[in-house]
Parts: sequence; C-alpha cells; structure tokens
Amino acid sequence: MVKKNVKRRLYCFNLFFLLIIALLSARLAYIQIKGHEELSATALKQQRIRIEGADARGVIYDRNRIPLTGTNKDYVYIIDRKVIQQNGTKTLEDYGARKISNYSQDYVVYTFSEFNSKADEVLRKEYKAYVMEAERRYNNDQVAAHLLGYVKELDGSGASGVELAFNDVLSERKRYLYASADAKGKIIPGIGLSSNIENGATGVVTTLDIKLQEEIERILNENELNGAIVVLESKTGQILAASSTPAFNPNRVKDYIGSSNGELVNKVIQGEYPPGSIFKIIVAVAALENGTLDANGKAITLDSKFLCKGSQELYGINIKCSTGGANGHGEITLKDAFAKSCNSAFIQLGQLTGGKNILKTAEDFGLGEPTLSDIVNEKKGHLTEEADTAFAGIGNLSIGQGSLLVTPIQIARMTNIIANMGVNKGVCLLKDTEKMEEYIISAHTARKLNEMMIATMEYGTGDNITTSAIVAGKTGSAEAYSRGEKVVHGWFTGFFPAEDPKYTITVFVENGRSGRLSAVPIFEKIEKYLTKE
Repeated sequence: MVKKNVKRRLYCFNLFFLLIIALLSARLAYIQIKGHEELSATALKQQRIRIEGADARGVIYDRNRIPLTGTNKDYVYIIDRKVIQQNGTKTLEDYGARKISNYSQDYVVYTFSEFNSKADEVLRKEYKAYVMEAERRYNNDQVAAHLLGYVKELDGSGASGVELAFNDVLSERKRYLYASADAKGKIIPGIGLSSNIENGATGVVTTLDIKLQEEIERILNENELNGAIVVLESKTGQILAASSTPAFNPNRVKDYIGSSNGELVNKVIQGEYPPGSIFKIIVAVAALENGTLDANGKAITLDSKFLCKGSQELYGINIKCSTGGANGHGEITLKDAFAKSCNSAFIQLGQLTGGKNILKTAEDFGLGEPTLSDIVNEKKGHLTEEADTAFAGIGNLSIGQGSLLVTPIQIARMTNIIANMGVNKGVCLLKDTEKMEEYIISAHTARKLNEMMIATMEYGTGDNITTSAIVAGKTGSAEAYSRGEKVVHGWFTGFFPAEDPKYTITVFVENGRSGRLSAVPIFEKIEKYLTKE
C-alpha cells in the first residue's frame, strides 16, 4: 500500500514537472517567434528619450521634386534639466538658441540655426550638452518664403501659405530624434543620437521652378524694389515663380510682428492696389465684346478714332492725359490710344461702353474674387460699385483709378486669358490641380487685344524694352496714397512669344513712378533669363 502511494506521488510530480516545462517552452516560443518584435519595440522605447526634430513636417517640393524645405541643418543641444537650473539660460539666449519640445522630464532641448563655436564650447564643457545635427525647415534666406509660409512656434502647425493650406498633409510626416538612455532615463554617453521618420514620403509638390524663383527674387533684391512678380506657364496657368518684397526670415517671424514695413504681407495675393492703365485691357475688351457703338453709330474697331486735347473734362472735372503732353495726342485710333495709353480716348470709350458693361467684363475676368483655390488668406481686391460709375465716376473707372483695387495674381490671370485666346486656364500653385477651362471672351476679341498689346511694345509706352522675342504687354501707372502721401505705383503685364505664348508675367513696383520706368525693365530681365534658358 505504501509503495503504491509513493509511485502515485512520483507520477503526479513528474506530470506536473513536464507541464511546467511545456508551459515555459510555449512561453519561450512565443517570445522568440510571435512576441519578439512587440517586446523589442517596447524595450527600445524604454531605452530612448524622444525629442521633436527641428523639422518634423512633410517636405514641400518644387515642380521637379527639388526640396524647398528641410535643406539646411539645425544644431540640437540636449542638456540635463538640473544643469540648466544651476547655470541658467542666459548663455543660450545670448547666442540666439531656440527651445523645442521633447518627451523627457529630465532634459531640455535647444537648437541653433547656425553653428556657433563659442556657444558650442560652453555648452559642451559647462553644460555637459549632447549635440547632433538635424534638418532645419527653413533657411535664413528661404526661397519663396511668402508662398511657402511658416509654422507656429507654439505647436508647429502651419500659419500661412502652403504650410497653412496643406497643414493636414504636411503634419502626417513625423520625424523624431532619439537619445539612448538607461533604465533610469539617463542618456548613455558615447552611444550617440538617432532618428526615426514616420510617413516619410508625405509632402506637397508645388508648380514652382526653384531656379526661376531664385532668379526673380535676385532681380527684385538687386534692384532694391518693393513689389511683386508673378510668372505663369501660359498654357497651364501654373505658377512657375512668384515673389514679394520685402521678404522675411521664417526662422525669426517674431522679429516682424508689428513691423510697419509689411514683411509678412505677400503682395502677390494680399496686396490690393489700383490697377491704373493696365485696366484699359478690360475697358477695350468690354467695348469690343459688347459691340459698343461710336458717336456715328458704328461698331467700335481698332481703327475707331477719338480726340485727345491733353485732358478730358467730365462734369467740371479735368482728368489729364499724362502721355499726350500739353496739347494731347490729337486725333488717335483705338489701337494707338491703347499703345500710347491715352487717358482721354479711354474715358470717351468708357462713356460709350458704360460702367455696367465694364464691370461685368471685369467680373468675367475674375477681378473682385480670389484667384487661387489651393491657398488661403488671399485678398479679393475691390470692384467699383456700379452707382459710382455715374457722371465723372466713369472717368476714374476707365483709367483704372478710384475705388478699384486688384492684386498682382488677379492681373496675371486676366493677362493669361488674353494669352490663351479668351480661355481662362485658371491659376494654381499645387502640381496636378484639377481645373475647369472656361471661355471668357471670343478668340476674335482676344486677337485684337493681342495686336494692341504688341503695338504697345513696338511704338507705345513699352517701347523701351529690347528683347529677342515678340512681346505683348501693357504698362500702368496707378495713383494711390501710402501712409498719407501720394504715390504712383508701376505696373507691367504681358506674355511672350506673342504668337504662341509660353510665359505670362506680371510685375508690380510699389511707388515705382510709372510702369514704363520701373516695371518694364524688370520684365525685360526676366524675359532675357527665360529666353536664355
């Protein structure tokens, strides 16, 4: 009986032991096969201190997928919080360091946009800082700064431009910097730092050409002009380049808050100005497209004649013809009046056409409405109220003055409609944007405008240009008030080659005195660069 009990106990013990072995083997198999990746990842996270990268967002590219952001380096310093408390932040602030967030309670992280050997030595020796290089989102002389915009320092979200318009897309990419740490969360010296990117392919491809963008920015800066330039690919309406001055450094946005110089204003889409004589394009289109009759009851043509005496009187108000001299142009055809920008002839044409028809044509060309569907914060300008075109008001409207306001991007679109024989190709900044083409005016009328714009460059107000291509264009000088003083802005808008347009360019120069003197030479520099290319 005793022997049987002993055998039973041994059998149960062996069975229990085998069961324990089986369970341990199963657990080991799970760890080695199924749980390896999960446990490794957990262990890895426990050994790392995660830090937000200097550039954690998706990349913004030009049309050829050349990066416009993240092309420079930041210098990242990781410092024990206790050391900071002992030594203070004075050295960091003196050298222009910028604090960025991280996920550790024991360390603080600062970045420098430029390497500073003195600061580096102090931070390494006195602060025992760990240092690494990381992508910086913007250069200090960032190309296309106004178009790209900038991000908020508080949370890294888009604040303006492409950064704001496509914030959801750009935020999908996340880049983390890691410092290897021990079980207590202390950085392990000598192991170094590493990085990881989630959704690395996320980004936005624009229509910009970085080389052309750099060139127009160089031209504006070298000529020390405040203004705006827009260059469109005529056949698609894609923005190849667009610049606004004065520019700003997106790494130091705080420096411009409250500035009276308007560095943060993108004049291309936010600058609202009277168009001056470039609005004569709209007046001429309205007259030709609506079958306006002259004083003899005949339909207006390019050969219709007007009389310029040097000024035009409207209800006791005299409006000068600034290009006709003291005695005016005398008898002048519509084609020559357009080329020589005769105010008297166009006021007479405006009276015959009527404010209602002129404003309707302006609306058809998109004036008074935003131009871009893929960018926010665009201003829409202002169209004169029809009631304000009565009596002497028609005079101001006919020469692009009064309450009429436009943006450079609107003028570029207006001009591109003429370049495309009356078809609106739309304007876009994002590659592969779907657009609906729309017929605005007849090809017959567009050809007439093309003819008049060529005449402007051959013997009119734009004949100071020397180019190899045949250019179709229109100058403009617009009176306005800035800071309580009267100024004259300069405009030029046109396209080339006139017979088969490839590029449409609009130039605006703030307080440029006249389009001929200030804007035409800028257009010429761009045309020569593009022709050479």
